[in-house]
Amino acid sequence: MENAKTANNLTGTRFAFIGSGVMAESMIAGLLREEIVSHEQIVAGHPRANRRDELAERYKIQAFERNADAVRLVREAESSIVVLSIKPQRLSNVLRDLEGILTDEQLLISIVAGATIETLSAALGTKRIVRAMPNTPAQVGHGITA
Repeated sequence: MENAKTANNLTGTRFAFIGSGVMAESMIAGLLREEIVSHEQIVAGHPRANRRDELAERYKIQAFERNADAVRLVREAESSIVVLSIKPQRLSNVLRDLEGILTDEQLLISIVAGATIETLSAALGTKRIVRAMPNTPAQVGHGITA
């Protein structure tokens, strides 16, 4: 049996985390800690320079001020996943920023509370959307997502 850390289907996949708060950082840390992906496979978007610097230093990932730049970078990969991990009150601004940026091949995973698949699809023009609601223990690597 192959080692689970080296035998996975994410080898050619890049991740763009749109919003890089506590929950996004938990997911980034878990992906890297468990060696599911490498730091070169992850990028993040965040408006505050000090937060971008912190993520880049701690996780050795690229962090962009503009969310659209993060999405554009990963869409050139063999496959890419965009994780929408922002606060609900920021949703309308972020959706405007990302309008027309996602491709049909990119998967969008949203952990935004209250944001329906229909709302996301209409705003972003994509149908490859998964909604997930991670719970607080995910912050320490022991959570469950429904």
